[in-house]
Amino acid sequence: MNKLRNFFKNNDVRISKDFTTNPPVYYSSLNDAFHNYFLTFRDKKDTFHFILDIQSWTRETLAFNFTGANDNIVFSILGFHRFIELLLKDILRRINPYLAVKFLENEEDLFLYFDSKLRADEIKTIEYNEAFKRFKQAFKYYDKNSDVFSQHLKDYEFLLSQRSIETLNYLTEWRNRIMHNGMTLLNLLAFEYLISQRLIPLIDKIIKAEKKYLQNYLPHFFRTATGIKLIDEFLAVKFEFSDFEEKSKSRKLAISLLRLGHLKEIGRTTFNINIRNNISYYEPYYDNPNGRVERFAEAERKNRDFYNLRECLCCGAKSMVVYRKSIDIPWADRKFISWFKCYNCDYSLKDNVGDPNFFNLSDKLIFATE
Repeated sequence: MNKLRNFFKNNDVRISKDFTTNPPVYYSSLNDAFHNYFLTFRDKKDTFHFILDIQSWTRETLAFNFTGANDNIVFSILGFHRFIELLLKDILRRINPYLAVKFLENEEDLFLYFDSKLRADEIKTIEYNEAFKRFKQAFKYYDKNSDVFSQHLKDYEFLLSQRSIETLNYLTEWRNRIMHNGMTLLNLLAFEYLISQRLIPLIDKIIKAEKKYLQNYLPHFFRTATGIKLIDEFLAVKFEFSDFEEKSKSRKLAISLLRLGHLKEIGRTTFNINIRNNISYYEPYYDNPNGRVERFAEAERKNRDFYNLRECLCCGAKSMVVYRKSIDIPWADRKFISWFKCYNCDYSLKDNVGDPNFFNLSDKLIFATE
């Protein structure tokens, strides 16, 4: 072994050997996936209301106007796929560490293995396709009355349903196209259908199946600091891909896409909050950081466009400033626009996408009405 390789080998971080993590390490990929999914709304939210006329958009104009930043779509797909791949390998590893590795690539490893001198963590792990094949084989190999089935497989049987397999196949296909082609992405309609209608329900089932391994951990974006059960809200939005072909359902679909936009904006803010229990993670010695943010927001009363100051529905701090600005809109009766911004978590929307109250996310109207 050359000196450089030996240097890297001696300085790697071996998770689960040098230290353990809760949640398991693959949940970092889930966090990345959701973060990037939430960000896909941010770049287009100021013009997103045009989706209400969904039937007027062609394939080309839909792609150009609503795709958003490519990197957010790319890293969302890659993150979800990596989470699933690492989960499958972890399930296999719980049964037998050698089920998650390649077997075996060279003669030296083969002899070391037979002499019980080769640990599983010294062998390269398998890729997704092989992991899923072995996962399916495990259900064929182990009897339903066996300890292995009851302890390691039973809770994940839903992953072998036709809908789950179909969902994971399309996720894998798009992951491969992104990695090996790079010229093709899902447009808004396909992307939202895959994530909101296929993957999020699957992720919800996985989290419930993983409960005994998570030790009361729940991804922070599942519930906001104010108690909004964000994933439940996503699960409540339902549509099918066939609905996009029916003109009579276009209005309902557009409203559903707007609702998803609102939920993604709320989800995005959950990644911005570094204050918990009025203690700042990055500035732990500052007393009452919530008070500081609220004082900053209070100062906006002097702004000529100030309309209202209220508690943020995402983080709960009284730091959400609502603005109203007079503007001449020739084609509209209303002569003003309204928007808001929370100076704690950065929750921010313009009235073009509808009031959060319309989507039952706020107990009263937020934007200026007159």
